[in-house]
Amino acid sequence: MGKPANAVGSQYAPQQFEATGQGFAQCRDAIIPVNALPATEVASHILASTPDLLASGDRIRLKVAGDEERLSRVYVLAANGMITLDGRLTIQLAGKPIVEAERTISQRLLSEGLVRGLKNSVRVQLLELGGVSVSVSGAVFQPGMIRVGDRNAETRGVNLNNSDSGDRNASRTLTTTLRAAGGVRPDADLSAVYLIRGDQWSRIDLNGAIYGNSVDDIALTANDRVIVGTRSCFQEAL
Repeated sequence: MGKPANAVGSQYAPQQFEATGQGFAQCRDAIIPVNALPATEVASHILASTPDLLASGDRIRLKVAGDEERLSRVYVLAANGMITLDGRLTIQLAGKPIVEAERTISQRLLSEGLVRGLKNSVRVQLLELGGVSVSVSGAVFQPGMIRVGDRNAETRGVNLNNSDSGDRNASRTLTTTLRAAGGVRPDADLSAVYLIRGDQWSRIDLNGAIYGNSVDDIALTANDRVIVGTRSCFQEAL
């Protein structure tokens, strides 16, 4: 067969090599359009220090003083982020830390006349943080909606039989989410990884992850968005 010929100006992928006639493209700092970000910028350590936020699929245990079976049981947050108490009371818990979830449930039960306004009459215990869906775009190999943090049945069973309060899902973090998206491309700007949560956003520097320094590996929750900036050039170190 004859020698294959590429069209003039063709390239393997824009993020890896540009046919400039002078080798690799010139690196430049990542620029994210302002209209792609919400109004409020926060420091990365603010998001890193935020308690785990509940999401669809998470499991909690509700304990109501004086109640054995009517309200006190294990609940799983539904797809809409709600739980249903007593077969009729729906309460939105997604996006709330466990302390706020306990306060929300207590106030609702008090308003319905199901509990008295006594201290610690309603207690909520986190049993398991389930998987979440996160949007990843920019300089990754497989952008899109990424599912991270799902547990197998064996792990789930251990968590449910554990009397301890709290859970740590190591697969619901920023770095594991980037790995689940196929990893960062060689053109990625690791100093410009943007995490968007609601009306807040933060620019995170993950260079330490490959140079042996500490990074803010933030725990993610449902509907978080991650954008990895590009330097528009091939970086051999990546």
